[in-house]
Amino acid sequence: MSQFYPEDKWVVANDLNIHYLDWGGDKTKKPLILMHGIGGHAHLFDEISPEFSDKWHVVAIDARGCGDSDWSRGGYSVQNFASDLAAFANVTGLYPFDYYGHSQGSRIGIALGAYYGDFISHLALGDYGPMPDPSPAGKATANQ
Repeated sequence: MSQFYPEDKWVVANDLNIHYLDWGGDKTKKPLILMHGIGGHAHLFDEISPEFSDKWHVVAIDARGCGDSDWSRGGYSVQNFASDLAAFANVTGLYPFDYYGHSQGSRIGIALGAYYGDFISHLALGDYGPMPDPSPAGKATANQ
C-alpha cells in the first residue's frame, strides 16, 4: 500500500465544485476512478482504495449533490453525472482511466461509456440492479 489516507481535493467541473479523494499511488500509473451509488459518497471506498494504489492512481469522487460536492439545479440524470465525470477528467488530466461504479455508479459508468467512451480504458460495474424496460411490452409485463 502506498497511502493509507486520501488527500481531499476539489475541482470545478460543469460549474460545480466536485470533491474527490486522491489516494495517491504512482501518478505515472493509469487513473482508477471510483464512483459510489445514490446517496453515497467517496468515502465508501476508504477500506479498499489503499489496496489499489499500488497499481493505479486511485481517485474516488463525490457525485453532484453527494458528499462534499455541490448540489445542482441542473438535475441528477445519469447523463449529467457522466458529463461531470468527463469534465472532471478534462480538468484534472486524469484520462484515459479505468472505472469502477457501485450501484448507481454502474449506471453512470454505462452512460459515461456511451457518451464519453474515449475517456475509459476499462469499465467494471458492481451491485448493478436491473433496468426497467421502457417498451410497451416491458410496461405490460411490469403490470402483471
